[in-house]
Amino acid sequence: MAAPRCWRAGSGLFVETGGAPGILTERDVLRALAEKGAEAGALRAGDLMTAPVISAPADTFLYRALGLMARRGLRYLGVTDAGGRLSGIFTLRSLLRERALATLSIGDEIAAAKGARDLAKVQAALPKLAMGLLADGLEARAVCAVIAAEARAMTARAAELAEAELVAEGQGPAPADYALLVLGSGGRGESMLAPDQDNALVVADSYAGDLDAADDWFTRFAHRLTAILDEAGIPLCKGGVMARNRTWRKRLSEWQAQLAAWTQKHDPQAILNVDIFYDFTAAHVSSAAGAQLAEALRAAAAEAAEGASGLLRAMGEVAGSHSPPLGMFGRIRKDDEGRVDLKAGALLPITAGARVIALRHGVQALATPARLVEATRHAGTGETDAEILADIHGFLLRIILGQQIADIAAGIRPSNRVRVASLGHQDREHLQDALGRVGLIQDLLRDVLRGG
Repeated sequence: MAAPRCWRAGSGLFVETGGAPGILTERDVLRALAEKGAEAGALRAGDLMTAPVISAPADTFLYRALGLMARRGLRYLGVTDAGGRLSGIFTLRSLLRERALATLSIGDEIAAAKGARDLAKVQAALPKLAMGLLADGLEARAVCAVIAAEARAMTARAAELAEAELVAEGQGPAPADYALLVLGSGGRGESMLAPDQDNALVVADSYAGDLDAADDWFTRFAHRLTAILDEAGIPLCKGGVMARNRTWRKRLSEWQAQLAAWTQKHDPQAILNVDIFYDFTAAHVSSAAGAQLAEALRAAAAEAAEGASGLLRAMGEVAGSHSPPLGMFGRIRKDDEGRVDLKAGALLPITAGARVIALRHGVQALATPARLVEATRHAGTGETDAEILADIHGFLLRIILGQQIADIAAGIRPSNRVRVASLGHQDREHLQDALGRVGLIQDLLRDVLRGG
């Protein structure tokens, strides 16, 4: 047995005589000690090591290495040279020393956060994380998914902190099962760097308390949760779409009744609420029963949408009414600061339109590109237009995210407004073309507007 090829690490590479290299980790050793006690000292490294070593070429992008490690549940990954020979080990610890992805310790920092101040440090690190991921070649949609995942993790940790505070105050643990939902772009996995809170609570029907009362456990919990997130740099929703407001804090049966009411009301506020609500994802659950509440609500929401042709038509009309920011001769219409809001006239009609056609065809996907492509496949029409719109969606996310990173670095509050002059010539031409094609969403909505 050859000697280990690395020391002062949590693993080593060993080569069995005449065999392939294997990896022996500290966890392998500790597991053997726990299972066999003193007898473990008589074992050979070859008895415990894992072979062959799962590996990747040295020129693999870091985010791809991370993806492989996540899929296979690895803490260590072999690295091969140009000849395919093992030349080293890539570890999460070594990853944290890399400039571009240094903030991937975020997950541990969220789990260890003791209050809003610790979560604020995580929130402040997200721009650097996004910039590093983009620099390593990750496409903008995937970066937005990472940001959304971290925001959900922060929401879950804020919920744990809020629960702990209530227990410390003598209010006790949660008196019923519940699920905390993240709505809007956070639920779709399309978050960028200008966050606000969109969340809701679904509580078990068995709860006999008064959700309207200021001293109710869930009322207290929701207020403390949203306050922690606000202190952590995720501002309160200006539109009030938060569990602290009774409209967004309901028992399961109340939510089911609300869904039925929404299908009958087609006023602007109802449409806005439906748009936000239907993108929900559970960020934190009290237990397995809490997770079942979220699943039951998802099923009820899908069933309600299935028979709501009038509501879907109204949603489709709103989605199709947004005009892209183009002026005379198809030129990009900029404001006094030379910026253009790419959410209002471009992202919003695409995401809203994709939601409508997904609901119309029973598509369960939440991400906008998947909604577009899957819904048109179900319908059997418009697949090319859907793919074009999906590409435009990804392009717009990249442009907005890049501007947000630049604005944050310059001390400017991030928004969805992009400075056109800061774009390269190719991106400016692409943007003008993309804005001219946003209207394709109206073609995809046509069957909904006509009643399908």
